This record gives sequence, structure tokens and C-alpha cells, in this order.
Amino acid sequence: MKSQGILLAGGLGTRLGPLTKSVNKHFLPIFDKPMIFYSISTMLLAGVKSLTLITNAEHVESFRNLLGDGSQWGIEINFAIQNSPEGIPQAFSIAEPYLEENTHIILGLGDNILYGLGTGRSLSANVIPEKASIYCFSVSNPTDFGVVEINTRGMIMSLEEKPSLPKSNLAITGFYSFPYDAIEESKKLVKSARGEFEIIDLLKVYESQERLHANVLPRGTAWLDAGSQEGLLESSEFVHALQKRQGLLVGSPDEAAWQIGNIDSEQLARNATKYGKSEYRTALLALIEGAN
Repeated sequence: MKSQGILLAGGLGTRLGPLTKSVNKHFLPIFDKPMIFYSISTMLLAGVKSLTLITNAEHVESFRNLLGDGSQWGIEINFAIQNSPEGIPQAFSIAEPYLEENTHIILGLGDNILYGLGTGRSLSANVIPEKASIYCFSVSNPTDFGVVEINTRGMIMSLEEKPSLPKSNLAITGFYSFPYDAIEESKKLVKSARGEFEIIDLLKVYESQERLHANVLPRGTAWLDAGSQEGLLESSEFVHALQKRQGLLVGSPDEAAWQIGNIDSEQLARNATKYGKSEYRTALLALIEGAN
């Protein structure tokens, strides 16, 4: 199913201070790549051809310098400015000028990392027309997240934001898919007590309309929130271990674009040369050599 993407890469990054005092957190390294590369890879694998990246006014040019227009990965990247962070649903109204009408939307948080079965291509494969979808992951600390309760038939029973007494251990990850009408539905929301539009409130709208579907990510999947000090370290260690032991790249938009056929080997080689003498460049070139 055809989809377009919105990626939130703004915010104040307060959980990562003082690292984020002078730099947007999405430029921080997750081992050998900037954080934003990982969520862009997920979008690519999900089949997104047009991506709107939302960020702060002071960081938009830095993102342009890093990501370009997306043509090197066979997609189009547009940049939209968030003047003040007012919650995840705000992304729909900010991105609206760049969105194609009546086309499904995959919404992602730039500090979330998904890896393994049930991610990437499955985000698009699990899209149900006219329905919103959440992607859930079993965690040991559900009180820190939005939590969904589902019954044995997979039906959603409840949605709660950081509950003190969670009804399940299924956390809602930072990737969602929505029908195009989420733009209008998000405009009807009222700010919460903390002064933001809440994603859980938008999900409850679709739940009340029986238009919300829950996908539980299978065992063997990794979901990491790199937006905290501990999460940043854990994410880097995870990527380092996988790449070292398996010889695979994790979270590379260059590889993802090549694997799904957005770009050919010649373009991948051109992309690799932009990374100087880095090990990342060597790994990209090794992909081409391995395919020949």
C-alpha cells in the first residue's frame, strides 16, 4: 500500500542535556551513524517515497546538509519547521502542506530504533486502509510508556498513558500509521494538563470509531528509545554488537535504499564516497562487492 512519512526530529532534547545544549539530539551518534539515520531506514524499508522531516528552525539547515533532498536514497525529503513543541499530533498540521491527499501516513519519532522481524517492510504490510495502527512491544517497565491492553483475539481493550497500575506490559512504540483523515482528527484535539496535544488522545479517537489496530512486534525484535542517556548508550552498544558479530549494517538508509531497489549499485558507490575514509564507507562498498 502506498504510504508517505512524517518524522519528528525537533523537541528540546532535555533528557539528554548537556549533550543537547548546542546540538539537536538526532545528530548524536548511535555507534557509527547519526541517530536520525535509523528512523529514516525504517521509513525506507516501510516503502515511504515522500518523507516530511519536522524540526526546529535553528536546526533545519543542518538537516538539509546531512540528508539533502533524499534523491541519494530514491525518495523525496521535505523539511518543515516546528516553532514550539506541542505534542506528537501537532506533526500532522505542520506537515500538511507536503502531504499527498488520501494517502496513508506513517508517523515516526526520530529517536526510536526498530530492528528485526515485524519492523521495516512489515510497517507497510500491516497497514489497513481507513484504520490507524500502533506497534506494540513487551517491556519490563510499562509505567514509563503509553500502554495498550488487548484480549486473546487481538482486540484493543484499553489505552493508557504512563499508567501507575498498567493493565498489560505492551508499550506503544514511536512508530504509527494513520489514514489521511488523521490531519483533521488531530485538529479537533484539546491540549492536556501539561499543555500538549497527546498522541494517546488521537489513538483513542480511532479506538472509539473501531478504527485502531494493534500489531504486537514478535520476539526477536528490538525496540530502543535513544532519547535518554541510558537509551543512547544501550542503542550504541546494541548496534556495535550486531555489526561486529554479524557483519551487518544496522540503521543504514544507504543500504536500505539499495536493498529495496530504490537505488542501484552505482548510486550506492557514489553515496559511499561522501563518507570519506570511514568504516561506514568501507561497509557500503563491501555490500557491492558481495553482490558481484
